[in-house]
Amino acid sequence: MWKGNKLVEIIRKIEGTIMIEFKRSGNNTITSNRIPLYVGEFVYDESKESFLRNGRGYWIDEETRIATREVEWKDGVEVSGRDLYDGWHIHSFIHSILLVYLILLLC
Repeated sequence: MWKGNKLVEIIRKIEGTIMIEFKRSGNNTITSNRIPLYVGEFVYDESKESFLRNGRGYWIDEETRIATREVEWKDGVEVSGRDLYDGWHIHSFIHSILLVYLILLLC
């Protein structure tokens, strides 16, 4: 966002097909002040002149900066999603623990 001729806040960043949305803090022009809240795919809606979440994306915890939810979006509307544990799918996390346990048993 601009005030006059001065950049005062960065709301989002686009890198190829990925959009990063930042917390609105009023002053995050310095990289270390930017807190990502969402990282994922997007589409630009010309009729709304807006970037909309579209495809797979992740909610990011403000304090830990770790993904807490994986979500599928369609034109800015959440279609489906699942919670993550420390950035991992619960099923994958449990599978990893069981695999380590099995390896330890075999040693």
